[in-house]
Amino acid sequence: MEAADFRYGKCSFYFGRRDVNESWRKALLVCGILSSLLYGAMIAAIGSEGYSRISQTPSELTAIGAPTRSLWMQLGAVYTVLVTAFGWGVWKSAGQDRALRLVGGLLMAYGSLGLLWPFAPARQVGRRRQAVGTAALVLLSVVVSRAMAGPSRGPSAAGADGGGA
Repeated sequence: MEAADFRYGKCSFYFGRRDVNESWRKALLVCGILSSLLYGAMIAAIGSEGYSRISQTPSELTAIGAPTRSLWMQLGAVYTVLVTAFGWGVWKSAGQDRALRLVGGLLMAYGSLGLLWPFAPARQVGRRRQAVGTAALVLLSVVVSRAMAGPSRGPSAAGADGGGA
């Protein structure tokens, strides 16, 4: 794409690669908001008989044999793409800021882990559900550690010193 500089009176307009890249970066960052809204909607709207949002985990909705598994897996794939895109947007926004690049990389890793959830399902045992083997526990621990590492690096990436006044 060729860059163009247009002048109209005292106003100058630049149309080129810089504008396209900025638009893509902003769109990727909006994916973070959309992913959070989608996940909240998934938890609020998807449920099954006997499922309690207070005492049970959302991953139980993906249990083998659960009536909500198919819908949750489809929406979960969209969530995975949105979170990974958001991580890429944070990475692209970081410039030379290493801490912010780390947050972006962790978000991309967290989003990419969503691709593994179909291989670590839970199974229903009567009214209770439990994890299948070690795969679900290992994946859950990695996801939680990545999710906790990102926000802990965020304030330093944003320039907050944490020292108060």
